[in-house]
Amino acid sequence: MASSKGQDHLLAISARDNLPEAVTDVIVDRGQTKVIRRLAKNATARFSEAGYSGMVAHSESDDELVEILGLRLDLPVKFLRDLLRRAKDAVRTRLLALAPPALQEEIRRVIEDIVREGPPSGRDFRVAEELVRLMMELKELDDAAVYGFAESKKFDEVMVSLAVLNDVPAEMMARLIEGPRSDLILIPCRSARLNWPTVESILRNRPVKLKIDEQTLAVAERDYRKLSMETAQRTVRFWQLHNRIEKQPHDAQSGAARARGDAGL
Repeated sequence: MASSKGQDHLLAISARDNLPEAVTDVIVDRGQTKVIRRLAKNATARFSEAGYSGMVAHSESDDELVEILGLRLDLPVKFLRDLLRRAKDAVRTRLLALAPPALQEEIRRVIEDIVREGPPSGRDFRVAEELVRLMMELKELDDAAVYGFAESKKFDEVMVSLAVLNDVPAEMMARLIEGPRSDLILIPCRSARLNWPTVESILRNRPVKLKIDEQTLAVAERDYRKLSMETAQRTVRFWQLHNRIEKQPHDAQSGAARARGDAGL
């Protein structure tokens, strides 16, 4: 039923007691915002790694879902860390206020770790962007090209390639590629229609201190083969929307500054 019925059925199923991972995986894959929120509120539902990852990805532009997930006692720390890294300061504050004592200390510790890490440094992708966009115009930006970049450890080109293929900023891809969570990288790779050998090369060669182990790689391959194109592309659209919303205040401030400058203020 979860695999074939519409959103109203998924909403009803999401509230059932003791949902197993096989069902929640399907709901996370197919559900829209209202369905995902109700499922996240279901304290007795069980989730796989892919299920947790999918819900955290859905939370990219959904503050309410961040709060719901952040209050789940069963949310693994690695997913809590990524959830809070995405969250606005105001959402983190509300989550701390709402959390029971058993969770408050863990949330506070994770937030302190994130603050210590600081924001990612600025990057200049202009050279890589010129190359990748030329390849795009010549219709040469494909799976083989990205595989070649990954095997040659040309990760500026990998990041820009994924950014162009998904229509998102290169800086966003840089945060994913160089971040602590390898599972999130699967989403833009699937959306860009990359084959598993290319994704494997990206995961093996990405520029991080802690290299991926064979067990994690095997789980990633399993999750990648299960990840649907529809889910990946929907998640990328969430990211695109979130990025546009985040840019609006900055663009408005920049426009105001230019106007003041033009006025001689």
